[in-house]
Amino acid sequence: LARLAEAAVSADLIGADGAVADLVAGLRPSPVQLRGGLPAFLLRRLDEWIEAHLDQAIRLSDLARLTGLSEFHCHRMFRLSRGVPPNVWIAQRRIERAKDLLRTRTPIAEIAAACGFSSASYLTRVFKAQTGGTPAAYRGAMDGKTIEGAGVLRRRTLPAISHHDLICRGRSDWTCR
Repeated sequence: LARLAEAAVSADLIGADGAVADLVAGLRPSPVQLRGGLPAFLLRRLDEWIEAHLDQAIRLSDLARLTGLSEFHCHRMFRLSRGVPPNVWIAQRRIERAKDLLRTRTPIAEIAAACGFSSASYLTRVFKAQTGGTPAAYRGAMDGKTIEGAGVLRRRTLPAISHHDLICRGRSDWTCR
């Protein structure tokens, strides 16, 4: 239920579909042992369709329609084949596309839309969760402007200063002593 709520808050439709499929799977009295997964031709079909539609909302029902399976079975077979559920796979593909687009001068808000994210801040949150850095830091690293290191994205740490110090000392430039 927590995954379903998280997907609902972040407007992740395929994540919500996957959470429902997992809930339904948990209703079985005994777990079923799955073998095989999706055949290679269906995985290729799914990959091509996902790549062509990364800028749009992708539902589990879309993937199920392409495979000719029920949503529940498609989710299970996809996870068995790829090692991750469809929503995680799609998020990874979106981040890879964002990385490619970050090598260009395209604004981050446009990159977010082109990769199917609802906003630049949502792209940043997912990008940071998957890569450990922000899209802007990644772009800087691709331009040769790394932060504190050769090719490694690291957080820039600022000296500790409180908001109170800034107000009391009249500092509006947010610099430290």
